[in-house]
Amino acid sequence: MRWLRKLKQWVRFRRHDDAYATTRERLWLGIKDAIDTQLKLRRSIWLVAHFPDTFVQLQEQVSQWGLAYSIVRQPITIESLAKQNQDLLSPSSVHLVLADLVPTSMARFDGDLEGEVAALVVERHPWIPRDADLQDYFKNLSAAGLPVELGYFMAFDDSVVAEVLNETTIEVLNQLGLASHRMINSMTLTRRIAKQLLKKQSQFNGNVNADNVEQWLRLNDQEPQA
Repeated sequence: MRWLRKLKQWVRFRRHDDAYATTRERLWLGIKDAIDTQLKLRRSIWLVAHFPDTFVQLQEQVSQWGLAYSIVRQPITIESLAKQNQDLLSPSSVHLVLADLVPTSMARFDGDLEGEVAALVVERHPWIPRDADLQDYFKNLSAAGLPVELGYFMAFDDSVVAEVLNETTIEVLNQLGLASHRMINSMTLTRRIAKQLLKKQSQFNGNVNADNVEQWLRLNDQEPQA
C-alpha cells in the first residue's frame, strides 16, 4: 500500500520556513530559543552543521548554554537508530551532528521507530544536492515512523545569504517584522538564495572538502582538477 506509506510520511514530516537573523551572533540566540521550545515538547533535538568550523562553534555554544549533549560519531542509518543508536531518539535529548554522517541513501525500513525528532540545520550548503540529500534523509525517517520537524537557521552575514541581500530585500523583510533583536521566517529570501545558488551550480565541484563555507567557495573559484 504505497499510497498509505506516502500519506504517513506527509503527516509525520514538517518542513518549517527558513529562519533568518541579522547576524550570526543573534542567530545563536534564536537557535537557543528553538532548542528550549523543542525540549519542552520532549523531542529529540539534532543540531546539524555542514562544515567542521560551524560544528565547533555549535559545540561551544551548546556548552555555554549548559545543555547536556552527545556528539554523533557514526553514520546514522535507520537500522542503527533501531539498535545501537536508540539514544538519539530519547525525549528531550540534544545531539550534535555533522551532515557528512547523514547517509545520502537509505535502505527501506519496514519497522516503526519510536520518538520525535526536531532537526535544526544551522547553515546552508552552497552545493544544492547536499541539502537536498539532507532533506530526503529526514523525509525517509518520517516514512519509517518518526515524526520529524526540519528547519534551517541562517544569518544575513552568512556567505550564501549575503550575496542575495540588497536594500529592497531588507526593506521588505523589515515590513514583515524583522528587527535586530529577533528572527524572521521568509520563504521569499529562501527562494532568492535557491535561485542564486542554482545559477552557480555548474561552477561548483561538489566533492571539495573544506573547513567552512568561505573556504569551500574559494576552492570552487579555481578550475577543477582534471
